[in-house]
Amino acid sequence: MLFLILVILFNLYFASGQVVHIKQGTLVGFRNVSRQGKEYVGFLGIPYAKPPVNELRFQDPQPHPGWSGERDATKMNNVCPQVTMLMPNATFGHEDCLYLNVYTPEADVGAKLPVMFLIHGGGFRMGAANFYNEKFFMDQNVVLVSINYRLGVLGFLSFADEVIPGNFGMKDQVFALQWVRENIAQFGGDPNSVTIFGCSAGGASVDYHIISPLSKGLFQNAIVQSGTASCPWAMTPSTIARQRAEAVATLVNCPAEPTSEALACMRDKTAEAITLTDAKFQEWVSSPLVNFPPVVDSYLGQDAFLPDHPLKLSPNNVNAIIGLTMREGNLVAIPMCKNEFQLAKELEADLANRLPILMCIQDHVDYKDRKKISEDLMNFYLKGEKIDEHTVGENFQELGTDLLFTHGSYKSALHYYKRIPVYFYLFDIAIPEPNAFTHYLGNCSSAKGPGHGEENYFMFNDLFSAFLGPTPPLTKEDDGLSKEILQLWTTFAAKGVPDEIWTPVVSDKIEYLYMTREGFSMRSGLFESRLKFVNSLPLDVNKYKLDRERNEL
Repeated sequence: MLFLILVILFNLYFASGQVVHIKQGTLVGFRNVSRQGKEYVGFLGIPYAKPPVNELRFQDPQPHPGWSGERDATKMNNVCPQVTMLMPNATFGHEDCLYLNVYTPEADVGAKLPVMFLIHGGGFRMGAANFYNEKFFMDQNVVLVSINYRLGVLGFLSFADEVIPGNFGMKDQVFALQWVRENIAQFGGDPNSVTIFGCSAGGASVDYHIISPLSKGLFQNAIVQSGTASCPWAMTPSTIARQRAEAVATLVNCPAEPTSEALACMRDKTAEAITLTDAKFQEWVSSPLVNFPPVVDSYLGQDAFLPDHPLKLSPNNVNAIIGLTMREGNLVAIPMCKNEFQLAKELEADLANRLPILMCIQDHVDYKDRKKISEDLMNFYLKGEKIDEHTVGENFQELGTDLLFTHGSYKSALHYYKRIPVYFYLFDIAIPEPNAFTHYLGNCSSAKGPGHGEENYFMFNDLFSAFLGPTPPLTKEDDGLSKEILQLWTTFAAKGVPDEIWTPVVSDKIEYLYMTREGFSMRSGLFESRLKFVNSLPLDVNKYKLDRERNEL
């Protein structure tokens, strides 16, 4: 009987939640315990902007008017409209989706804890704050904020003009950062100690904020994981963006011009109809990976989020971590193994067209150069061999790693390191099967190792459970690694430096923290011969010569 009473009292205690008062109104959250049993408070589904519906579709975010009485902040709210790789012909989510979640050890105004602001990944077309488990981070003494932002066509459609300028999803992120600056103290956070972090498109988003004038002063530290603004999938040239925008209008039976008429018509269409047009731009299987990323919006003048190419903009005064996993390219290598390498055969049969599409460089290289650049890539990485069980897991995987991720990360690090402190890492820790995300891309026994986004396994554990089912608990070894990695990330958030062993980049060779199961150690010279080769290719990103960049690495 006593045990039953204690259980009831325990449940009542955690159900009682906690009340926080912010400018918009009163929030009632919930209590929970972290992985290590540390108590924390969560507040879910907090609106940080008006729902971007009706006349606010394809417009910049607007302040939320607030609410009367107490708002229940114990349940997740809508995710933004999207499709996924598992459901390419159906959408889920709702346009009323500009919500964020806050998790804190103590909702005390005087606590002044470091704030970690998570921007989710998903190719700028999928994902949500709701998919991330906060419990590992709540072992640490930080406030965690996770946000939704508009995705796909609804978030990034651009007619390259002032009527539909694009970058709405990025401006949502800026708006959420402004909300944090104004309100996070009420949750125990320090508005002058904000670290933004994210992986993949989340990492590229973080990188955009490092150089965006609209983001200046809203954060102090940035962690860029597996994707930067210089990656080929992270930005579309304005001319291409305009062509795609006109095609979207046509696909939903709206006029393509003038833009004002296109806007009026597309506001009358359903969010589902507009979201589904994204798939129409897949040119070969599920490629390109991203169809509607951010664009240069210099036509907006002082209101531009991205007034020029990222490599031409000086970074804001922040501290930065940039890094990637050892085998990012598994993302495109593993599908090659399906059906006895059928996709590999299709790729090789039309190399000049399909390889640029697969590597997202089709919009970043002159059409006349596509054939030669494709042949040069295959010759350099595969030495003239075909993609098969012997070459897919090493040679072709390296091609994908470098074109899609390493080169862009390298370019950003080169651009920043003499202006701001930059710490680089290379993550070489494989996670156990079948927990690896790339495991679900196909059965490819030779393409193993830490693939794209898999460091998140140690930070959130059940990141993919929304689609793939519950993730088993971490092994004892992985639990220890998880705590070690989180300690680096949260120490950086608190101090602006991650650890005394991890020294910043001081040369073009790139000094980096090499992270393995055997230990973490500093190395110098990131994939030197490979990056020298990619640097020699006629890619548009190579046209922006950095003031310290030399011909040799």
